[in-house]
Amino acid sequence: MPVYNVEKYIERALLSALNQTYENIEFIIVDDRGTDKSMNIVRQIILEHPRGKDVRIIEHERNIGLGAGRNTAIENATGKYIFFMDSDDEITPDCINILYEKMLETPVDFIAASCKVVTMDGQSSQLYSSTIYSDMLIPKTNYGVAKEYFKRRYPLITAYTWNKLYNVDFLKNNNIYCIPHHLAEDIFFTYQVILKAQSCRLLSNITYYYYETDTSVAKEYNNIVSQRAAKTFEEIIIAKINYSHDFSKTNFYPIMIRRIFVEATGFTTIINKSSTLSSEEKKTYILNILNISLEEIKYISPLYIIPILLIRKITNIKLKIFLVKYFNKICLMKVLIKVFSLLR
Repeated sequence: MPVYNVEKYIERALLSALNQTYENIEFIIVDDRGTDKSMNIVRQIILEHPRGKDVRIIEHERNIGLGAGRNTAIENATGKYIFFMDSDDEITPDCINILYEKMLETPVDFIAASCKVVTMDGQSSQLYSSTIYSDMLIPKTNYGVAKEYFKRRYPLITAYTWNKLYNVDFLKNNNIYCIPHHLAEDIFFTYQVILKAQSCRLLSNITYYYYETDTSVAKEYNNIVSQRAAKTFEEIIIAKINYSHDFSKTNFYPIMIRRIFVEATGFTTIINKSSTLSSEEKKTYILNILNISLEEIKYISPLYIIPILLIRKITNIKLKIFLVKYFNKICLMKVLIKVFSLLR
């Protein structure tokens, strides 16, 4: 659990972790050098709680972000499995017990359980949707999770890093870590997990409560879109494209690139609506993101080269985004038909 300026919420989060019905847990708290009383609260709880002796605090020298905190936890974990939770959320008392028992039933690279998004007064969120999985096992096969993930139109697995029980060796052996400075550190981390995992299990059990707070990171890149958020969008697209090259010989590669392209289009639309970025800043980020993704998608089919070249020459941002969205609709069915034929 990374901790940074969450003094209003840390007690609830930490107690929900310490009060788990499963007993054999090592609790890793990563102090990311906040400026409030969060760590004072943590230390007081540890002193008073019967399981305080099982808590290990790792201190960063300076604030380096949520993703870096997760990386620190992976590097220092001594157990066979690792579970991430945010310091302003809450897990059910039987969360770890449920995940661990399912892991023993069918050992997989990771297990993901369902979650509910709630407001601070416990009501269902109107801004974000809860994630309720259908119970599902993806047995061990080469690229097993990726094949199942990319053949579906809807997201099979959420990008959230938390509420998943990971095999630590799986993460370490595949060098799966967060990009430290990212606001949306979950996106690329989970992308690596999906592409590298040979097996996984999804559970309908709700074991996690994600609280919609005023300081939620999601709000910064969904609503405000600061320079940092826009830069994160750009880096996510670059990271995904570079990482995807290792999978160019797979039959799901076309739809993988296609989804990166769709994601890039969505990012540019969000950036274009920003009230905090200047017109020149918007233009720079949008052109970079679109040009990078357009350059990659043309390799899926030679039929895409001419329209892509025309779109790239257009400098009017609004027109460019409009044409990219239109191009998305035209080529989507062609890509899906091709991929589904390969997956038969």
